Amino acid sequence: MFGFFRNPVRDGRQLAKDARRIIEYEREASHMPRLLDIVEELEKELPRARERVALRESDRKVVLYELKRANAVLRHQDQRRWTAITLCIIAIKAEELGSNGTEAVNIVEAFIKNPGVDSDRVEA
Repeated sequence: MFGFFRNPVRDGRQLAKDARRIIEYEREASHMPRLLDIVEELEKELPRARERVALRESDRKVVLYELKRANAVLRHQDQRRWTAITLCIIAIKAEELGSNGTEAVNIVEAFIKNPGVDSDRVEA
């Protein structure tokens, strides 16, 4: 019943906003070695999740469930992995939205390419 009230445009904007805030916080609060650790974990988890979803689209909910479970466990144990898993969840959810989630996916992928540089704030 509540599926009728879903708004993919709003959901995409919210995912982009969440990704941006998480990345901004990490860039402000962390040194480069920590950012590289987050990116390393993200580079490991995101392709794995994408591959499973690509093999069977029906596994998307299972993949998200497993990532959320890992996220809950890591929240108090390993902040770096928790951040990486959170960004992975955002990217997978954004990909599900198609063109409405493109901005969030681009933000996560830009972080992977340039973990220490905020491309929105770089001036020539």
